Amino acid sequence: DGRILYPSSDYFAYINANIGGQKTNGLIEEKLDHEVYTGDEKQIIHKVTLTRKHNGTYFWPSGINYSYIRFYVPEGSRVIDVKGFEKDESIKHDPNTGIIFMEERPGYYTGNAEIKDLNISVEHGKTVIGTWQRIKPGEEIVSEISYVLPENLKIKSLISDYSILMQKQAGVTKQHLSIILKGKDGQVFSRAFDFVKDIVVDPKVQ
Repeated sequence: DGRILYPSSDYFAYINANIGGQKTNGLIEEKLDHEVYTGDEKQIIHKVTLTRKHNGTYFWPSGINYSYIRFYVPEGSRVIDVKGFEKDESIKHDPNTGIIFMEERPGYYTGNAEIKDLNISVEHGKTVIGTWQRIKPGEEIVSEISYVLPENLKIKSLISDYSILMQKQAGVTKQHLSIILKGKDGQVFSRAFDFVKDIVVDPKVQ
């Protein structure tokens, strides 16, 4: 029903809101690839790669897709890298026509979003990372976001002491998800599936 869930372990949700009116969401293939590993300072790092492919046209009701994207992660998580998203200031709204567009004129477009440009807040006990993305018909965009989990989750091992609840966005039916866990001792756990319902990924439960 779309309500945020509260597991005692790790958590992830990807929420995509199509802004601008064109009926393009059903024409976009989405794939989420998760890599979870232990960093040099023993912190747990998530690298999320989002691949979106627009299979529509420029003709109504299709068209250019403008999406406001949010990642819900455990409260206290810290973003350490981002690639392939747009700054708020680049996405414009024409008050006369209601049309959403991206400012690309030389001297006006200031490049992709950096960490400081993300909209980071706390909602429903989660850290929420918000950002924009525009994708044209026929285009495929690969974007990334990496974040460090808070220490209060107290994860001792990604293989023997870890699970994550992956919560699906309500109403979305066309997503593929993969996850790979890289333990400190060289052990690797991986899983891939069509993301059709909420799922708990736990290496201890095959």
